[in-house]
Amino acid sequence: MRSSRAFFDLLARGDYEVVAFEFTPETKLFGKEFIGRLDCLLKDGKGRKAVIDLKYAGKKYKDILEEGQAIQLCVSAAAAAKPGAAPLAA
Repeated sequence: MRSSRAFFDLLARGDYEVVAFEFTPETKLFGKEFIGRLDCLLKDGKGRKAVIDLKYAGKKYKDILEEGQAIQLCVSAAAAAKPGAAPLAA
């Protein structure tokens, strides 16, 4: 219940709408086809995209995020960006 409330609060605070869940971008990263799915792709009122990587882990993942080591999230954001575009909020 708390995670659902937090998700919808995030949508409201950031003026986000859900574009897709389990989204598979058709793109290349570093010259290779991207194979994978993004947990959740959002778009704000200005058309900017954001990626949410849903996790069931607790403090360990929070530490990884704070240390800038969330590689899967970084790759997901890069895959969701338009080719040649600036990275997304993740």
